[in-house]
Amino acid sequence: IGIGAVLRHSILDGDNATDGGLTKLGGGTLTFPGALHHTYNGPTVVGAGELMVSTLGSCSNSAVTVSAGATNGVQKDVGGIQWSCAGLTYAPGDTYVDFNFLAAPGLSKAPLQVNGNLALNGTLNVIIRGTAPWSVGTYPLIKYTGALSGTVPTVPLVLPAGVVATLTHNPGNKSINLSVSVGNGTTPQIVTWRPGSGIWDINATLNWNNSDGDPTVFLNGQAAQFDDTAAGPSPIVVQLNTVVNPAGVTANNTLTEYTLTGTGSIAGTNSLTKNGTNALTLEVANTYSGGTVLNGGVLNISADNNLGNAAGPLVIGSATLHCGAGDIGMARPVTLSGNATISVDYGGTLTLTNGFTNNNLASASLTLNGGGTLSLPGGTATFASNGLFNQFLVDNATLNLDGVTAVADAKFILGQATINPATMNVSSGTFNFLGSAPGNWFAIADLSGNSATLTVSGGRMNFMTTNRQSLLLGNKGNATINVTGGSIYINSDPNIFLGGHPQYASSFASGTLNISGTGVVTVDASTNASFVLGSSQAGVSGTAGTINLQTGGTLATGRNIVHGNVNDSGYLYFSGGTLKVLTNIDSFLQGLTLVAIDGNGAILDDGGFAVSIREPLQDYGGGFLTKKGAGTLYLDGTNTFTG
Repeated sequence: IGIGAVLRHSILDGDNATDGGLTKLGGGTLTFPGALHHTYNGPTVVGAGELMVSTLGSCSNSAVTVSAGATNGVQKDVGGIQWSCAGLTYAPGDTYVDFNFLAAPGLSKAPLQVNGNLALNGTLNVIIRGTAPWSVGTYPLIKYTGALSGTVPTVPLVLPAGVVATLTHNPGNKSINLSVSVGNGTTPQIVTWRPGSGIWDINATLNWNNSDGDPTVFLNGQAAQFDDTAAGPSPIVVQLNTVVNPAGVTANNTLTEYTLTGTGSIAGTNSLTKNGTNALTLEVANTYSGGTVLNGGVLNISADNNLGNAAGPLVIGSATLHCGAGDIGMARPVTLSGNATISVDYGGTLTLTNGFTNNNLASASLTLNGGGTLSLPGGTATFASNGLFNQFLVDNATLNLDGVTAVADAKFILGQATINPATMNVSSGTFNFLGSAPGNWFAIADLSGNSATLTVSGGRMNFMTTNRQSLLLGNKGNATINVTGGSIYINSDPNIFLGGHPQYASSFASGTLNISGTGVVTVDASTNASFVLGSSQAGVSGTAGTINLQTGGTLATGRNIVHGNVNDSGYLYFSGGTLKVLTNIDSFLQGLTLVAIDGNGAILDDGGFAVSIREPLQDYGGGFLTKKGAGTLYLDGTNTFTG
């Protein structure tokens, strides 16, 4: 959306009055195009998405605030010098500034002029893009006239192809600059790997072709490319036994597989980009700091330093990061920008210390497979679809959440493989599933014959959903949910289905909820929804939903627990656990196949409410009943428990 008119200062309350300002919300982009010099003096708040302005215009009377996750963009247009504002504050958390250079950068004037203070309260991610050429030199990006607070980033998140640059701060000039060591204006020469397997050295071996197709040597400062024009058969092994400093490394390989191995490394401020559908294997310990971008194919690694400096960003588009059977720890920022896959071999663990994000990109999804484990021990893992149909699929793999703050607002599937199971473990931290769009549901065992297990031993999982099909536990396969500690909180408008679904279920789909130890599952009250055990679509039968309340475990619910269809099964077993009621409920248990109490007994806590149970409570080995709470419990069934 663009605003094509000047937003003017109102003088109704006097020329010195402060306007109400402008607040930008929503995940899209709002533009101030062209030579629009806005005169309002109230604050400008970028609450979400991106506000893109032009250097042909200004908003010199308004101070700008950029919220966490949001972006302020500046487009360097032909004829435009700089866009100015009265102050600029970046909120705590990850924020973004997006420079789109359609015209050449200036050596003295910054495209973003802050006539006031510049506050960097979190992590500022700088994006440099556009069609303008870059030459070696130092270019101001942001200038300010007041005070600077916070930490200036040193590595841009995104750079144009072929550009190697860092971010620097010049306090004397009061500017944040882009220092370009290799530009694309005086374009670095691209040399392309020529033979089959061979040695990558410096100024020695004619293993490269120049842009004219003639054999040449590699020199530091040139851009190294590996593609399908190499003469030798695939796979090609490139032996690197020295430290090289290219302008960048790009693999454009669809027909040819490459492996980089040896005692050397790729150094410098450059980046590595993987394109094409074939594989690139990195076996060298690299130090390049410009980051790694996967746009296609497979990148095989066995250690974090294969990806360069530990702080260098990793961006995974529609490609696969494949990790071997060992343990790999990463503290680098990880961003998902396409249909990403992380594959970890059986016995291996990839630990992302700071989690990951997909920046609300509509094109981003994540599949976790390979038989190994992805561990998120801290930081933030954000996977938000911005209301679109993104997907997080755990398939033949284990996902461990331990201390991380995870937010998922997308389709989240645990288990969709026909043979190998999927596992998710939550031991601490917080997992929030929002499910705000119709296609965004959380499903466990989403394929017939598949099995998947969710184990919560600590921390908290929150399911705050608003869509009819948003919580499917044992949708088509066999789902097990073990809650031995911590808690699961469910505030979901629709029914909760454990073992099948009336629209999607496969025959013999099952869901089992085991609550024990100090585990607590809380289901908020809803006048229009139930907790459904065993439910199937027309023509399908044999689904089963089972709740096992074991010693120490608690299920607190404000909903009826009901049986789905006559051809399916719903079971509730007491073995020392507690069933607590959160509101007045008549006919609390309805139509279940069996409600049984074993020798460890059953605890029914009415929570101070009136609750009736018409289902017979049956004996399952000397069971006994303990009633708690100040309310009234009506037992209206023909009960057979003997304790």
